[in-house]
Amino acid sequence: MAKRITTRRREVPQQKLIDASWHLWYEYEMLKYCAGILTSHAPRTGPAFAVVMESFLVHARNLNHFFYATEIARESTPPKAIRLDDVIVEDYFESSAHHWLKPLDNRLSRDELQKVNRQLAHLSYSRVVTNRESWDFQKIEASLTATYDLFIRSVPKSRLHPRLLSLHHRNHPQFGE
Repeated sequence: MAKRITTRRREVPQQKLIDASWHLWYEYEMLKYCAGILTSHAPRTGPAFAVVMESFLVHARNLNHFFYATEIARESTPPKAIRLDDVIVEDYFESSAHHWLKPLDNRLSRDELQKVNRQLAHLSYSRVVTNRESWDFQKIEASLTATYDLFIRSVPKSRLHPRLLSLHHRNHPQFGE
C-alpha cells in the first residue's frame, strides 16, 4: 500500500515530472474525446453510451484529482491524505520561481465528485442512473479544459514532455512557446 502524506511533499525529479506530464496529456485528450461524443447527437442510452460516459467520468475524476487533490484532502472530514506517489499539480510548481493561481471555481463540486465516485466505484443504493441528463458533460469538460490550459501556460516548460508541448501548441497556437 502506498504511503500517504499530509505535510509538504518531497521534490519530484524533473524526469518524473516530464514523464507524468505525458500521462496528464492522455487524461486531457481522453476527456475531450469522450466529451465530443457525449455532447453530440449520438444515442444517449445503451452499452456504448455507458462505456463512453464512464470513461469520461474516470478522466474527469483523474484530472480533478491532479489539479485539486490538496483542496479535496484539506476540505474532507476527516481530512484525507494524499498518496506519496500521486501526481499532483503542486509537484510542478514546488520550489520553483514559477507559480499559478489555481481556478478553484473549475473543480468538481463535492456533490459532483461524490456522484462520480458512486457511479464508478461500486454498486450502491444511491448509485446514479446512467443517462445523459444526469451529467453536465459540457460544463465539466469546459471547466477542466480551462484549468488544463492555464496549467500549460503557467508551468515551467522544462517540466513538460516535449511532445505534449508540440501537440498543445499545434492545437492552441495562441499560447505560443
